[in-house]
Amino acid sequence: MPTSVYIDAVGNILPSVTQIIGEDLGWGTSHLMAWARRNPNYEEEQLVAGIIGTLAHEMVERDLLGLEQKPYSYFHENVILAAKRAFSAWLKWKATHEFKLIAVEQKLVSEKYKVGGTLDIVVDMNFMTTLVDLKTSRTVNLEHLIQISTYGQIWNELHPDNPIKKYCLLRLDKETEEYEFHVWTELDTEWKIFRHLLGIHYAKQNLKEQRCLQQMH
Repeated sequence: MPTSVYIDAVGNILPSVTQIIGEDLGWGTSHLMAWARRNPNYEEEQLVAGIIGTLAHEMVERDLLGLEQKPYSYFHENVILAAKRAFSAWLKWKATHEFKLIAVEQKLVSEKYKVGGTLDIVVDMNFMTTLVDLKTSRTVNLEHLIQISTYGQIWNELHPDNPIKKYCLLRLDKETEEYEFHVWTELDTEWKIFRHLLGIHYAKQNLKEQRCLQQMH
């Protein structure tokens, strides 16, 4: 699946939020590494899971925009079925929650922090601007909270008159068609952790350049 490229005002390519978290935060990865060593099909299964998640996101986006769903016939039927199950979970959630759409699949670039990301959904829910991030993974983890806290901060930078008041993770189960909905009114600690990770990223980048220059002299 295509990866978004984030570019600042002067043309510099910026790292993404998920890249920063993936590079320098290893929470919860040890069990995945152990599973990968035991499972020869690990990479293929990860790829399929990613495709299912992308399709489910697109189905939700088209639903929010009032567009007709695609047949997706070029994917394996099991992949399409799993994505449709996740989409069914979305429809269940939508049927029980009132909201007004503000933005969907919004690409964001922070000039202040030099990082980019694409948030899933921003809605007005109960007169509060609310960020909703969709997940089709089996679980919700702390890395996800760090991710959405950062999306919220970048949104606030770009929309100071309409800041995020609530942060939500909506997990859409691609097997049971059920959902989990988690809500937080602040994620200050998670945002602080991301700023540390971002500092490490740029410090490491500068260190590589410094050592490379020293070796050349």
